[in-house]
Amino acid sequence: MQRENDRMSMFSILSRRQDPRVVLDPLIEQIRYYDSLRLSLERLGGDASKLNQIAEALAKEVLILDGFGDELRVSLVRPDLLHQMLFRIGQFEVRLSIRQTDAGMPVYYLCQIHQDFWAEYSLIVEDLYRSPGYPSIDDRFVKLMTGGHEHYYLCLSPFRRGVLKLLLNQNEASEEKVDEMLYKAGRHIYQAAWHEDQLPAVLCAQHFAMPRFRQAIELLYVCLSAELCDLRAVIDEHFLQFFTKVDCQPAIAGLLSLLSGMDGSAMNKIPEKALKLYCKLNKAFSRFLKMEVHWGERRLRVPLYKLVFANFSRLNLLRSSLTTSDSLGQAATLLEMEASSIIGEIVKC
Repeated sequence: MQRENDRMSMFSILSRRQDPRVVLDPLIEQIRYYDSLRLSLERLGGDASKLNQIAEALAKEVLILDGFGDELRVSLVRPDLLHQMLFRIGQFEVRLSIRQTDAGMPVYYLCQIHQDFWAEYSLIVEDLYRSPGYPSIDDRFVKLMTGGHEHYYLCLSPFRRGVLKLLLNQNEASEEKVDEMLYKAGRHIYQAAWHEDQLPAVLCAQHFAMPRFRQAIELLYVCLSAELCDLRAVIDEHFLQFFTKVDCQPAIAGLLSLLSGMDGSAMNKIPEKALKLYCKLNKAFSRFLKMEVHWGERRLRVPLYKLVFANFSRLNLLRSSLTTSDSLGQAATLLEMEASSIIGEIVKC
């Protein structure tokens, strides 16, 4: 009887949780005000009075009415109280991450988490606020603290607006429907397609203008890691439209179209073929990284991999300094051609 009462009490607590967009609005406005002061100091400089303004903005108490009807007073200098307060709101878990800029100033990231206990990664389904300058190398992942350790989370929040627009066009829009579609895409595609060990290749694809290379990587990971039978069972019009209109992924969309009409024996051959093609793509990427480019004032010939791994967090600057390299452009074109051929061996797109 006591266990049943506890269960009903927890259900009552969850059902009373309010929309975090409404509850957290005063806190977000305070963070936004602090960020405006911080950015002004970083860009224009200032004196002690500006530092005092920043200190006051961080210490100012903000009144929050949580989902229980309680009044909570929190400030940015008490992250422990902030974390306790966030547990009491939202349908999903609301998380706050605090990092430092190179100048030593705090920056903030508020998001909603959909915990996926059956998969390697949990999902960020909505960004509530992200400070300008919040550090990020790969937009697909965000590191958040969990149990005293940092863990990767899949960041699906950039797709939220596109999903809402897609559903609005079909008169099916609601926050619950958006959450459902994001979870479905994350559970069946992105859990397989995205992995942190892809980071060097994906960053090279992004900064050296090789979109087909990235598509090939994610397609092969889906073929090798996803449960293709389960994936085939969830394919419908909305699912296909997600990968053609929201996150334009022609290779994955081609695979989904192929799976929807494929029998089991043919589908079982896909992972075997993908494994051979993965080795082929890996060798092509190795050739790309071994390519030598002219570097420095002395124009010495240096293998690209040395420059990539030495400038991992600033590949945009590396790419801009190699704009005149004809050999780099030729190597990127060859890798793109290899990636297109590999995609074509699995799907026609």
